[in-house]
Amino acid sequence: MHYDKKGDNEDIWYLDNGASNHMTAHREKFQDLDEVVTGRVRFGDGSTVQIMGKGTVVFACKKGEHKALQEVYYIPKLCSNIISLGQMTEDGNKVLMEGDTIKVFDRSGKLLMSVERM
Repeated sequence: MHYDKKGDNEDIWYLDNGASNHMTAHREKFQDLDEVVTGRVRFGDGSTVQIMGKGTVVFACKKGEHKALQEVYYIPKLCSNIISLGQMTEDGNKVLMEGDTIKVFDRSGKLLMSVERM
């Protein structure tokens, strides 16, 4: 996991099946942010970073619609934007990994995203 934001593309979000929470370092991405929520996130290598809030990030989709990603941690020292596949399934979505493609469907079966694995 990287903690230095230099050279990071802030518009790239990584789908992570090892992360337990959605998270970003970019405060401007939040539609709403509760800065009372604090704590620490521990990564697989044992390192931790400070949580400075939790809120909702809204994405503009290809067909002009907007989708909200809720319960996103604000972690200023984080380098990458993370969408937790585990948290997506906890919220009632379905994640399908097939070949090199990952698809996420909402509760009604509507495709939310389809991406090629890296």
